Parts: sequence; structure tokens; C-alpha cells
Amino acid sequence: MKLRFLNLRGSDIDFNPVFFSYLIITYDDLLLFVDSQKLPGDFSQHQSENNVNITILPYIDIGQELCQIVSNKNGKIWISPSSSYYLTALVPKSKRLQRITPIAESKAIKNNVEIEGFINSHIRDGVALCQYFAWLENAIQTGEKVDELSGADKLESLRCTKEFYMGLSFNTISSSGPNGSVIHYRPTKETNRLINDKEIYLCDSGAQYLDGTTDVTRTFHFGNPTDFQKEAYTRVLKGQLTMGSTIFPAKVKGQVLDTIARKALWDIGLDYGHGTGHGVGHFLNVHEGPMGVGIRVMPDDPGLQENMFISNEPGFYQDGEFGIRIEDIVQIVPAQSKYNFANRGALTFKTITMCPKQTKMIVRDLLTALEIDLLNGYHQLVWNTLSPILAQEGDSFTLSWLKKETQPI
Repeated sequence: MKLRFLNLRGSDIDFNPVFFSYLIITYDDLLLFVDSQKLPGDFSQHQSENNVNITILPYIDIGQELCQIVSNKNGKIWISPSSSYYLTALVPKSKRLQRITPIAESKAIKNNVEIEGFINSHIRDGVALCQYFAWLENAIQTGEKVDELSGADKLESLRCTKEFYMGLSFNTISSSGPNGSVIHYRPTKETNRLINDKEIYLCDSGAQYLDGTTDVTRTFHFGNPTDFQKEAYTRVLKGQLTMGSTIFPAKVKGQVLDTIARKALWDIGLDYGHGTGHGVGHFLNVHEGPMGVGIRVMPDDPGLQENMFISNEPGFYQDGEFGIRIEDIVQIVPAQSKYNFANRGALTFKTITMCPKQTKMIVRDLLTALEIDLLNGYHQLVWNTLSPILAQEGDSFTLSWLKKETQPI
């Protein structure tokens, strides 16, 4: 939370541009507890130029300073429910106000600069993804040996050429066949398998850019999927399209929407064992609350609000055989509704992920006319957005693949 409040970033934790620190806010001071060696040499000048005064204290002094504040100040002390037991115990119950802080909620609602960055970073990321999937399909068709690890490395090599790239946002889940049925699979030398045209390939990946954080999953079959695989894929897609186009009342809890994404699977007795959506930080943590969409109760969820960004990612996993997941990042935006929920306000989702969803896996007869329109509209948007960039870059190979993958069904 301190990183949004102060707009600072670091590199203490892999994939997450954060650093170990504490922040205490009083009526008079901003107290940042951090190893001062981690601060840039011009940090004081930066504060002065921005008319901000932050008191820097040693990281290990947080407990001592909090005790002094507890002793010297009257009234309540607001402490986050996610704070450690050690710090929480230093604040007597009579003085303790323990609930989600305003910083956490404001961090979840993106400002105009963050919104623009999210959209632009997902466009650049979409170009890299299309370049990877086009390359991968061709490699498999021409007999080139590509495995889960080398595929993940290839994708990273394409992402790192994009403007403002800072690194991955998590370990790439590059999973072939039965490895895809492990929801949070990470390829290793011991588990590494070839990507081939006989099995489903699931790729869940993301990147950190200076102007945004991405997280996207696409599922492909480069050969002939079975009828069951195609039905499961289509029903996952139905849930994702329905979820992404749902109109809902402002500040409804995310948990309320979870069933919408599962219904097409539930209709035939299938399900998935993870949440449907998580919040995303702005060049911060790729999984970031306090809101989310899932079966599990999220007591700190303040309700879904305009300009929050969350994932939309239903899936299905056949143990020991394959995994299917389709994931986009969506922006919560105002919606038009006849009665506007009695002036409560109507919201819906706008998809900002830019990457085709494989249509050869779709059983068209299982989709409604509305779902077909939604998918075709999305693919037209992806083509309109990415094709000029690929054309400008002279990447006719990926452009040809993109044209094929965005044809209306």
C-alpha cells in the first residue's frame, strides 16, 4: 500500500516491483522505515522538487516507533488487518481500528494516467503474445522441437523487446498436455515436456511494464482436439464471454458474479477449482486485492467500482490429461441499463487484453448468437488494434497469423 501512497518501486521480491518497508502516517509526518541504502542518491532532492517530506527511519525501528506513538497519542490507531501479529499486538485493543485502509481501496481504483498505461501496456504485450503464438504454431508444424521451458524463454525474449518492459510479472505457466491440468504449474527441468500437435497447450503469462502489469492466458491445440476437449473449451469460453459482458450494480461484491462464469460448465457437471478474477496492480503485484471474483468470501472486498482492473479467467482441468483456461484483464466501466439499479449505477467490463482466442477449438452450435457477436467483435478489435503495429514493424509473418486467428466464426 505504501508504494501506491508514495509512488515508489523496488526490487526486493522476484516479479513484483516492491521493497521491504513500513509506513506510518500521522497528522504531522510520513515515517518510512526502510534500509536507507536502497534509496537513490537524489531521493532528498526528489522530495523537495515534489514538495513532499518523508522521514526515513531504519527498518528495524518500526516496533519501537509504533510503541512511542501508542504511548504519546490519544485516539484510535488505524492498522491494516494484513499487518503482522507483532505490530498488531503493540496497539491495545482499546486504541485499535483494524479494517481495510483507504489506501488499499484507492490503489484498486486506477486514475487516468494508470488507465492509459494499462491499456497501452496490454497492446504492446498483445503484440509479443501474437508473435510468440504465431512462431510456436509454425515451429510445431515444421517439426521444430519446442518444450515448455524453451517456449517460455522465447515468449520472454519477445516481451523484452517492447517499450517500458521491466520483467515478468510471475513465472510463466507454459504447460503441455497433463501438466496443464496442474492449475499453478511451473515448468522445471524435471517436469519439462515437449509442446506438440497431439495435446492441448496452456500458456499463462504476464509482464511488468513501467506503465502497467499484464496477465493473460490462452489455450491452443495445434492438431485435432477431441470432441470433449472442444466442448470443455467452448463452455469455458461461454463463461468468459458472459462474464465479460455482464451488467451489474455498482459496488456489488465480486463473489456475486462468480456463478455467471461457471454456469455453462455447471450445466453439464463440470467446474474449476480456482477463483474467476483477481485485482491487478499498476506496475505492482499481479495479484492484488482487496476485490476479487470467486467462490471464496473476501471480507475486505469494498465492492466492484469504476476503473478497477480485474482478471476474467474461468477454466477447466481434466486431471492427468489437459487444462483449459482463458484469461483477460478487464476494466470496470459504466454501463447503460434501463432502470440503472434505482440510481445505484450500472457497471460492466471492458476487455483490454489484446490476443486472439483460438476458434478451431470452438463448437459453434454451443454458442448463442450474442456470444458469437461478442467473440467476433473482440477479434475485430484485436485486429484493428494490433495489425497496424505489426504492419508498421514489417512483421508480415505474425500479421498473417493474426488475420487467420481473428476471422469471424
